[in-house]
Amino acid sequence: MHTLEIPEANKKIELPSSWNECTTDQVMDIVSEAFLVMNGDQKIEDFTRRTFCRLTGLKSNVSYQFKRRLGTTHRQDEMLCILAAQLCLWPFRVKKENGQKMYEFQFDTFVNFFREITVGKQSIYGPEDLLQDITFSEFQWANNYFKEHDRCNKENDFEGAMDSLDQFVACFYRPGTKGKRSPFDHGSLGGTLPLIAKIPYIKKFCILLWYSYCVQVIQTTPLEIQGIEIDFSILFPKPTKAELLGLEKRKQGLGWQGTLFDIAESGVFGNIEQTEQTSLFTILVYMYKKQIENLKASQK
Repeated sequence: MHTLEIPEANKKIELPSSWNECTTDQVMDIVSEAFLVMNGDQKIEDFTRRTFCRLTGLKSNVSYQFKRRLGTTHRQDEMLCILAAQLCLWPFRVKKENGQKMYEFQFDTFVNFFREITVGKQSIYGPEDLLQDITFSEFQWANNYFKEHDRCNKENDFEGAMDSLDQFVACFYRPGTKGKRSPFDHGSLGGTLPLIAKIPYIKKFCILLWYSYCVQVIQTTPLEIQGIEIDFSILFPKPTKAELLGLEKRKQGLGWQGTLFDIAESGVFGNIEQTEQTSLFTILVYMYKKQIENLKASQK
């Protein structure tokens, strides 16, 4: 957390320095401004200035607000503008391409800031942090809609992108009691979609970014599960250099649907329907265990 102190005005302002230090409202404010940058509707300098204003409660003309709210001099106003650029750029990663600075937005948090969403008088509930409480079926369907959304965006199919985004969110968010979601049933998705359609786009965009980062963490970062460190990255091998260069064709499996059939065939969690309702992390731990066993067997 950044603390901005102005002794002359006896003012102290705290600003988040990472997503995990943000409130839900701050997340919405930052992502709303960042979205304009990503769409080419706002420069990065405007992002830092406007984000600083949002996080500190300053509005309208920056210099005027600094002077009116903080009682500062013109020189101090200039310093505050510089500080705004220094303190509010963290949501973007700075990189160089062809000698030019590029800014890449990063929503790198596995914290779900939207565990409960209220639409009118109705509340719907989402997953725990890092997708800890979702089933294998939820993950499969959500992942399908996530890919469909990406495809529609690349093809400039705006209507298809919005539809698939709503379906994606509906896989995770549904009514429940005492904060606990009702069991997932893909056949009942249509009943939740009218509610999902009323959620502000930026909030759904946040959920999409959050999911993407959670999957990235699961695939690349060692996690502690019930006191044991497990590295799921062995389940998701990176493409070889030859594959990246197009010199070799990457092997294609049957994906998550094939995984479902294989595990259901083993009967370890029951039939297909029972396997679908098994926790995603339980499935991943089982796959990890089998992979380790196969690696050990191949080394004998």
